[in-house]
Amino acid sequence: MKLAVSTFKGQNNAFAPRLINTEQAQKASNCIVRNGNLTPRKGNSVVTPAPTIANNAKTIFLYKGTHWFSWPKDVDVVDSPIAEDEYDRAYYTGDGVPRYTNSSIATGAGVQPFANNTLGLDSPDAFSASVTYHDQSNDLNGRDPADFDTEPESGYLNLETDDDETRFYVCTYVTDFGEESAPSNVSQELNVFCEDDSVTLTFSDTGGFGTQKINRRRIYRSATSGDVTQFFLVDELPVSTDTYTDTKSIYELGAELETEEYAKPPENMTGLIATSNGVVIGFVGNTVVPSEPYLPYAYPLAYRQTLQDKVVAMAEMSSGVVIATEDKPVIMQGTLPDSFTMTVIDAALPCVSKRSMVDMGEAAIYASHEGLVSISQSGAQLITKDLLSEEYWKSLDPSSVQGYRYNEFYVGFHSGNAGFVFDLRRGDFFELDFYADAGYFDSASGILYLMVDDALVKFDDGLALDYEWTSKQFNINATTLSCMKVFSPNLAATNVTLYVDGEQLTSIPLLGVDPVVRLPAFRGSRFHITIAGSDEIEGIALATSPGELNG
Repeated sequence: MKLAVSTFKGQNNAFAPRLINTEQAQKASNCIVRNGNLTPRKGNSVVTPAPTIANNAKTIFLYKGTHWFSWPKDVDVVDSPIAEDEYDRAYYTGDGVPRYTNSSIATGAGVQPFANNTLGLDSPDAFSASVTYHDQSNDLNGRDPADFDTEPESGYLNLETDDDETRFYVCTYVTDFGEESAPSNVSQELNVFCEDDSVTLTFSDTGGFGTQKINRRRIYRSATSGDVTQFFLVDELPVSTDTYTDTKSIYELGAELETEEYAKPPENMTGLIATSNGVVIGFVGNTVVPSEPYLPYAYPLAYRQTLQDKVVAMAEMSSGVVIATEDKPVIMQGTLPDSFTMTVIDAALPCVSKRSMVDMGEAAIYASHEGLVSISQSGAQLITKDLLSEEYWKSLDPSSVQGYRYNEFYVGFHSGNAGFVFDLRRGDFFELDFYADAGYFDSASGILYLMVDDALVKFDDGLALDYEWTSKQFNINATTLSCMKVFSPNLAATNVTLYVDGEQLTSIPLLGVDPVVRLPAFRGSRFHITIAGSDEIEGIALATSPGELNG
């Protein structure tokens, strides 16, 4: 009789140990399978020189490839969606009101970001407007004044009614970055009767804008074509200027006002993500709040959509945005936020941990009370259901799970003391014997950075860890196995422990190339082995005689 494990896989406790596949493990910790071989996961390497990180950091973010932002709380940070943003802005929620920073204020001594600005712009205050009328009697040029009406508003003759105009004015704020606010309230109706009439606007809001970086004001006035009235640019002036006189003709007006629907983000907005089409999205309660494309300071009310269930977390995947809720997940799709559609997936798969949500490219993955959930274009899948038992998953405290992408691996940490790795390509699950408080995956370099014991480290970048891999339970029906061979190019730091009917039989240190060892005599019904060490293992065989080991 011969028992052989010729290829290895990860952990499976969803079934009884005697029922899992030969290549699967009852327990697999600190290891990874490469080309079918059991290999140690590498440890972490400390980043040097060590950056200044917030105490008890729960969020870290790599800014411009060199600077580390950090917070002692759960914060969602996104880079500017604007291509080659000259200000290198980064936007974030979760640290009070929504905020942003930029290259001129983000870095400095101590914990970064060094400084920030409040995200979003107030609308200007109401302003006064009055008309200075031209005395058209000076333009009679010999005509009889009795032939013309006197306008009650001006008190002057109106020599030509074809150029009469009814106007309204609004104004907007503009920042150092060229961001433009929603307009002020519309002024009162103003009537002008000739091109020499002028309108004077008086502003009271000429300062005190806090961190909104407002430095200019744009003035717009109405113009009507057919049945359509729109606002067009009159002029731009320093926001400190308190009066402006408009003497421009309709032909001198500039661009149309485009910010009428803009609004500040809600002060309690959280969960910020940036999508590939330039839309930045947050949420409040059960309301999804998208920005204007490539304008992450403006969140029009018309774009907001309300779901039945409270939103917990969001992540983009290849075919849309996954919205995980307290009940059924939702996929939001569309190119522009005014046409986003919501598709509710008919599966009760609530997200129990906001920090577990991870964008994995083709899918988004998060922790539910039953296991890891993958949401993709094809729908929802509980990807750990055939690997992890309900009892085991609950023992990890899924509400504590925080997850990070590491290339094609989902790396999770839980319970404040341990972690796990899920290999999406092979469907393998492995435990980790250490915990991280925070993490950041740098997709450009393929490096996962973690905060472990208050130090910034690179995951899977150090010396080999000591792993443990425990096989399934083999039914041997009182058969006597007398010898064992471990296939490996070189063994120097590995032990194999043999168990019969749950009791340890022996523990054997292994050395050299493909060692063969004699086993002590035993009898029993079930048999399993535990491989512990840091060597690469290609396979293992046990037999009743040495001649069977290579067969």
